[in-house]
Amino acid sequence: MKNIIIFILLFFPIFLSAQILNVEYERHELDSVKTSFKNIRVSGKYTNENNNPITEIVLNANFQKRYKKSNFILIGNYDDVYIYKNVEDKSVINNSYCHFRYDTHLFHHTYFETYTQIQSNHKRDIKLRYLFGGGLRYKIVKKDKGGIFVGSSLMWEHKDYCSDKSTEDFKMSNYISSTIPIYDDIKLLLTYYYQPIVTDFYNYVILFQSKLNFYSKNKVSVNISYNYSYDNQPPTSISNKSESFLTEIEIKF
Repeated sequence: MKNIIIFILLFFPIFLSAQILNVEYERHELDSVKTSFKNIRVSGKYTNENNNPITEIVLNANFQKRYKKSNFILIGNYDDVYIYKNVEDKSVINNSYCHFRYDTHLFHHTYFETYTQIQSNHKRDIKLRYLFGGGLRYKIVKKDKGGIFVGSSLMWEHKDYCSDKSTEDFKMSNYISSTIPIYDDIKLLLTYYYQPIVTDFYNYVILFQSKLNFYSKNKVSVNISYNYSYDNQPPTSISNKSESFLTEIEIKF
């Protein structure tokens, strides 16, 4: 099955983009019947601020495959913002990433997962960020249309900033996610991430995301999302808070 989100209906102001990728938001439950998932999102936005045209183009692809007790997840995102001050003065803000994750069932409700990611996020002064890590994922509650998962892993991260500064750190990546069925065709997804540096737990990044999903049997659904992130030690001149609201239509083929 392939899903295509064809257009963003409502796009409230985004102050800054978070550097944490919420894989729980992208993850889809696969089993012996549904062994694969494909998702492609295409969206665009045009605004005019102080007579400066701003164009944003976003392409997102999500491929998932289940083999026996293991899952493979590949997520790619390309996001460019073009700001035109005049005909000869154009700036481009890039926020793109590629993420690969593998998880396998160990015993009872416990899973092992490992992952790697490469990313650029000019909104947060990050020219290049790459990481790899691994840890455990535990299923606390799982029902037909809902569930609660927690996960904790150790990862190594390298960041090159646009200001020519570089950092390397070992971090913890901890999360809790839940899917709450509200009605037959409505569900709420909540995810909270906490990523501190191993040697300094007061140097951390958090992310909270919520998504209200209205889906129907006629292959059309609507998603309303709210995202909030906080970095208590961001790069110089970069805000430590980020918020965004997003509404989108999803059509399944």
